[in-house]
Amino acid sequence: MPIKLNPGADVDAVVRGLQEAATNLGNLYGARETRYADYCRWANNTVRQLRHLIGSADLEALVLTRRYWAAQSLAAFVNTPVMNELLNMEMDERKAAFEDAITDLKADIRLWSRQGKLVLPDTTIFIQLPEKLEQWNLSATLGTAELDLRVIVPIIVVDELDRLKESKDRCVRWRAGYSLAVLERLTRQGAGAGEVVASDPLARQGGVTIEVVLDPPGHVRLPLPDDEIVDRGRAVQIIAGRPVTLLTYDTGQTMRARQAGLRPHKLSKPDEPEPTN
Repeated sequence: MPIKLNPGADVDAVVRGLQEAATNLGNLYGARETRYADYCRWANNTVRQLRHLIGSADLEALVLTRRYWAAQSLAAFVNTPVMNELLNMEMDERKAAFEDAITDLKADIRLWSRQGKLVLPDTTIFIQLPEKLEQWNLSATLGTAELDLRVIVPIIVVDELDRLKESKDRCVRWRAGYSLAVLERLTRQGAGAGEVVASDPLARQGGVTIEVVLDPPGHVRLPLPDDEIVDRGRAVQIIAGRPVTLLTYDTGQTMRARQAGLRPHKLSKPDEPEPTN
């Protein structure tokens, strides 16, 4: 299960914490007489160690499950067959959950540790940027000399573009449909992440990749799409350990990004004055 790291969390510390919790849980299987007390102590210590590193929802999924609370209410049945069966089932499932979380987190670390400036264009960029997607020159747009760019596209942006295909504005409909077609072509070869090949115009900028970031299983989106986009960018930034630049035309989105610790880069429309830094 993918987990969400708290802002400021050290990724290596999270991995170590998860591994330690899984190891300590495995050590409980031998002592049947004290298993209930040992299990409760393990759960409490694990929450105490991880609560500053991962979100409360993940702590509930990993440790404070419904079966955990059921065990608390059945304390009078310690060392009975019913309690032993409940603990064995819960410990087996917690062990598997921790192993899955460690595997998924390590996979995310490998993915986002690859070099390259991380750029998150929001939905407005696909619609309003004068150059259509295949003609983007993000190095020039961002005013950076760095050519190795990794473009992050949260799946919520894809969903927003799908919605905009029904817009009453003909130009918006066309740009949304066109952008979706290009994204699908570029990401078709991978599991949600596509690398721009040398023959594509985007590759003229250098090592540019576009990666569609899917929602983790069980992920609950924030009510506002703009908040969700920023939240997905922050999740990548925490794991990558380096800044994510959010590219937008919107003032509100710029404020959201700045508050979340991202690096906003607001563009001006042709009839607007250029922002001063």
